[in-house]
Amino acid sequence: MSVMSRPREIARQTPDDRLRSIDFIRVASMLVVVFGHWLMALVWINTLGEAEFGDALAESRILQYVTWILQVMPLFFLAGGFSNARSISAANRAGTPRREWLASRAQRLITPTLPVIAVWSLGVFALGRFIDPGMLRVGTIAATIPMWFLAVYLMAVVAAPFTFVAWERWGFKSVACGVGLAILIDVLRIGFDVPYVGYLNFLVVWLTIHQLGHGWDRRPKPRTGWMIAAGGLVLLVLLTQVGPYSVAMVGVDGAREMSNNSPPTVALLALAMFQAGWLAGMTPTLERWLKKETPWSVVILANGFTMSVYLWHMTAMVLLVLVSLSFAQGLLQAVPLSAEWWATRPIWIAILIVITLPLVLLFRRFEHRSARQVSRHPVALGFGIAIFAMALAATVTLGLSNASGATRLWIPLSAFVGAVLAGVLEIKPKSRASQPGSGQAV
Repeated sequence: MSVMSRPREIARQTPDDRLRSIDFIRVASMLVVVFGHWLMALVWINTLGEAEFGDALAESRILQYVTWILQVMPLFFLAGGFSNARSISAANRAGTPRREWLASRAQRLITPTLPVIAVWSLGVFALGRFIDPGMLRVGTIAATIPMWFLAVYLMAVVAAPFTFVAWERWGFKSVACGVGLAILIDVLRIGFDVPYVGYLNFLVVWLTIHQLGHGWDRRPKPRTGWMIAAGGLVLLVLLTQVGPYSVAMVGVDGAREMSNNSPPTVALLALAMFQAGWLAGMTPTLERWLKKETPWSVVILANGFTMSVYLWHMTAMVLLVLVSLSFAQGLLQAVPLSAEWWATRPIWIAILIVITLPLVLLFRRFEHRSARQVSRHPVALGFGIAIFAMALAATVTLGLSNASGATRLWIPLSAFVGAVLAGVLEIKPKSRASQPGSGQAV
């Protein structure tokens, strides 16, 4: 049986009314992020024979404009909002308790993420004494950086039952409320120099885009979509050229300009407006194309391992860099962004794909593990998911190793506790029947 047999069988059974473009956008956005990370992270050997690390965006102003296309997380959150709304509606019709819906949704995200934290925590524990602490911290943060979005998206999942009620009650007014709140936060942060209030936009901006996804069934017609895309583009130009916002829609190492990504700004909402308008305009074309068996089968196949690729692609890059620095420095000789560097990128990407593939084959089983039914109260579930999300945020910002190279044990322990509370892991006490001397058969 070929690898495409099962996807083709599923494709033939897909109802005609399924909005396939959302599945396509979810897969495509993840893969765009993967290839973007592989291209933008710079590692090279300088003329003194020393390793240097950098960011392509910091070296090229033009590439910062390219992030208006490559920063596709707004599309992913929009697709997530749509999928969560559909899922909640189905659960409500079936009478499924909220805790079961929340547990199932959380497990799909937490289960494949746990091995990343476990593997890198063990790696730091085993290698911390042999690797320079600074290099180790850079490596662990680089490998786990993709998890930043999961920390925020998990919070969107916790909030989804409530945001969906807000959508049903107020419709697009609930989206407008989020936009207004994000603007207010930026005004306080930039206009009144209240810096820390900006971090509220990690939730406000992304939840607003997620909220827009709730109403994607009522998306504008294609012509209106293109007009919205044009308006979003004009607004983006004004905010970045006249306003105080930087051009890059992702973080730029060493940049003096204000980041649009950490914390998010209203410039990201303008980008979301541009991308949502584009998607509305392209939806009929995408739907006609995805009605064909082959492209839809490819989307189904890719959807089966996209999360694993996303979670492990930077681990593959860290491994390649370590091997290159130790045994194949010729791979790192090209000057970043030079003609030679661009000419060697296909080889670099091909090697990374080869390294990522076995990691995906090894760990994708966690992506497809069936969700377990749990009896926890929704508050306990939400609390566990929040703890896990905070562990992810700490992993990305602080790193799994401290200044001396030792493991920050509280981070993986917090992730473990959060996973237990969320019902992803279960600790079963040894039954009395299995204890020696209990008088029962062993």
